[in-house]
Amino acid sequence: MPRDSLRPGPSDDMSLADRTLEAVAEFSNARCAALFLREQERMRLFASRDGDASVFETVAESWLNSRAALVKGELIIKHDATGSRAIVPILADERLTGLLYVKTDELRFSDDRDRKALVNFARIAAMALFAPPEIPIPQAAVELYLERTSSDDVARQQLLVLLEKHEWNIAQVARLMGVTRATIYNRIAKLGIARRHVPKVTSPKRQLA
Repeated sequence: MPRDSLRPGPSDDMSLADRTLEAVAEFSNARCAALFLREQERMRLFASRDGDASVFETVAESWLNSRAALVKGELIIKHDATGSRAIVPILADERLTGLLYVKTDELRFSDDRDRKALVNFARIAAMALFAPPEIPIPQAAVELYLERTSSDDVARQQLLVLLEKHEWNIAQVARLMGVTRATIYNRIAKLGIARRHVPKVTSPKRQLA
């Protein structure tokens, strides 16, 4: 049976599959994320976070129409008015063993850094597909991710997560990281992060004034 990861946040008893989806969701601000295990010529849901019937339909359609590309390890990225979705091959010994599905309301996954991050998450997912669900091994996932990711990419992804989580409040992110706002602006420029302007909500009192 698929394991549904609809939990409020990470806990010590979460499996590696759950933790992987948690990390993917945090990184991409995903609406939903899911892991599928390949069973001969079909894909079976293995674990999900906020998934629904549309996830099954999208993955089934991609598997039917883009099987050759997925078997070769090619990512399937789609953009539309509702945001972006990615279907990432999960490989083990160069053999396709499953798929990672990610859906976000934002326009994502177009730049090389995002795609590289998805591939790294898929490498962790390859372990998750065959790890006993009752044995949490988050440290292994972290070590593998850090081993295969450059320091700049790690710094960029950490900063992006904080910026998105705090709605691009530079002052708040600077306080959390223990640096100045100027340092955050410099890092945004250095790491090639596209600035996003989040509209500020005016309080009712200020509007009346």
